[in-house]
Amino acid sequence: MKKYWIFFITLFAGSLAAQQADLNGTIASSIDAADMEGVEVELRDAQDNTVDMFTTGANGQYVFTGLQPGEYRLYLKKSGSPLEYISTFDAVLVARHVLGVAQFSSPVSYLGADVNHSGTITTYDIALMRRLILGIDTDFPDGAAKGSWRFIPQGWIPQNPNNPLPELAGNYFPVQLNAGANTFNWTGIKIGNVN
Repeated sequence: MKKYWIFFITLFAGSLAAQQADLNGTIASSIDAADMEGVEVELRDAQDNTVDMFTTGANGQYVFTGLQPGEYRLYLKKSGSPLEYISTFDAVLVARHVLGVAQFSSPVSYLGADVNHSGTITTYDIALMRRLILGIDTDFPDGAAKGSWRFIPQGWIPQNPNNPLPELAGNYFPVQLNAGANTFNWTGIKIGNVN
């Protein structure tokens, strides 16, 4: 009789383990494709309650294990120097785009140019970039709260490449986890960098 119960418990425990999900991935920069260290990855459930947090190391990787399959939300944030990778040339390119002289050719440029996270690119974004470059401001609006980088799923292709901002209106990404390993890789875009 004991063998029967031991077998039953082992089988039951094995079936519980099979129902678990793992989430992992790598985060790389859009500028040089380098792995990004120091990205805060927050995993929340469908009700927006924090489940776990992870900060990437030098390899740009994050991992969450032992999760229940289902719907989750990923919030990604990286702080750092707001002026990193930004020059007056970036402000000129944004101005040319706003004036209709030369439209951006990449969705990544749209995301970098929307420095105030308004979902549009306007002269206000240019003014904020100039104020930062001139040292009048030390950060972009909401820079402390949202970080100085934005993130998109690796290989993301917007439905409207000439206006990708509405597709990324939220500050989180929904992910559906199945039992077993789930991999989601990300690309980091520096706010203010458009070239």
